[in-house]
Amino acid sequence: MQIRVKRVSVAMCALLVMMLFTSFLYTPTTIDKDQNVIDSEMESPFVVSDVSPPSVLWNDTFGGSGTDYFYDIIVCSNGDYLGVGWYYSNATYGWDGWMVRLNESHDIVWERTYGGLAVDTFSYVVELSNGDFVLAGSTKRVDNDGDFWLFRTNSSGYYNYDGSQWNTTFGGGARERIFGLVQTPDDGFAMSGETLSYGHGGADGWLVKVDSTGSHVWDQTYGTSESELFYGMTLCDGGFAMTGLAFGVYTIGVDGYIVRTDSSGNEIWNNTIGFSSNDYLDAIVLADDGGFIVAGEARISGNYRYWLAHTNSTGHMTKYKLWYGGATAELRDMIKLSDGGYVLTGDTGTAPTTDLWVLRANADLEFVWDIHVGETSDDSGWAVAQNADGVIVIAGLTDNYGAAATDGWILEISNPLSWVNEPIDQIIEVGDSFSYDANASSFVGIDDWWLNDTSSFSIDSTGVITNSVSLTVGNYPLRVFVNDTTGDYLDANITISVQDTVFPGMVNNSHRPRNRGWRSIPVSD
Repeated sequence: MQIRVKRVSVAMCALLVMMLFTSFLYTPTTIDKDQNVIDSEMESPFVVSDVSPPSVLWNDTFGGSGTDYFYDIIVCSNGDYLGVGWYYSNATYGWDGWMVRLNESHDIVWERTYGGLAVDTFSYVVELSNGDFVLAGSTKRVDNDGDFWLFRTNSSGYYNYDGSQWNTTFGGGARERIFGLVQTPDDGFAMSGETLSYGHGGADGWLVKVDSTGSHVWDQTYGTSESELFYGMTLCDGGFAMTGLAFGVYTIGVDGYIVRTDSSGNEIWNNTIGFSSNDYLDAIVLADDGGFIVAGEARISGNYRYWLAHTNSTGHMTKYKLWYGGATAELRDMIKLSDGGYVLTGDTGTAPTTDLWVLRANADLEFVWDIHVGETSDDSGWAVAQNADGVIVIAGLTDNYGAAATDGWILEISNPLSWVNEPIDQIIEVGDSFSYDANASSFVGIDDWWLNDTSSFSIDSTGVITNSVSLTVGNYPLRVFVNDTTGDYLDANITISVQDTVFPGMVNNSHRPRNRGWRSIPVSD
């Protein structure tokens, strides 16, 4: 299938330069509910990276003559893909829940739809240890407003094949919407989203816990008399952490909302973070330091930006990045990569035209690469996964490709060679040994490392730089090269500064100069 990967024209470059200038005229102030102000770190809309741009390795569309799209995708234990979503084509009574399984050759293994006399949709899926699947979505079979729907199939996608499958619904007399599903350590499941039937007034965040048979264990609501809801969730130390939005509770507009609970759903803390207008948090993962990485979108000066942030263990934002998205930018999903980086997906553009947008950041939340794919109508990514080869897998919808108005869309996107963290200058004390991990990531495999100065330093096959001779006081400029097995390469310039900060009379190493007015400065070739 021929698709269009957007490139930046000369005119667009001029526009981006103008936007870059205006972005410096407005610096957003971020305030959480405790009125803590976080230093802003807004990225320019035109980000320069030395990483080779990613490419679309494969893509295909799925569906019938109506409106069909994928809401979630997982990589199965055998390497197959399972996309789930909403199916309208040929449905007898409206939307049906939809499952499509592809093998590693991208052939359809099987396809299933499930639904009744109303709207029934699948939005999330997990694979069980025996190969069965549990799906979560929404149904209007019980009432016309919508309830949580939990549905179990066997490994072939069949329901009630041997009596061990089940489906259950949860909700009251008003609307409930589901936006998250996780399997819990006790082999049960937890769902999160929004309820209008229960809680404190308006919409509230809702967390529902069930056992391994789908039977209700407990549920909890979270919020105030205003409106709150959850868009993302993760397991956390036996309990749960959810992100979403809160309407005008602590600031004007909509804020990002984070709630942490124990294993019984009892709230431990909640926090709101954001800027000066409408800000949403759509996804959350655990950070390596015990905090959280959250992602969403922020509206600043009338335009939307992807928003990626780190919070501490109590949900207070400590660092964030913003990437310009235009008149509209909606983030749908985020994953943490095996190398510690992050991939975000959603869409960007100006209605009614949006492009699928995929962006990668490193472990320090710094931009690595992005890609826009689309034509003249709507294209969007709704879910992201990573396969065993390191390839990024996106599922969503397209109005531009395929056989009908809107089709489900699955893409594989390359994950180019990149720095896990951009190499930075180093300072050491004279007489000390030097060791520094340049730390690049390539899922196709790293072929070789190289240094410009091999008389004083060496670099091993994993990218660790060490001194090969005793270093005297001075500055050592290094250029580091790495290439992968495809021939793609990166390079970085760093300076190793060797200093003597110890008073000469305290120096015990005999090789150190005793006269602080004299230094041996290495001469570069």
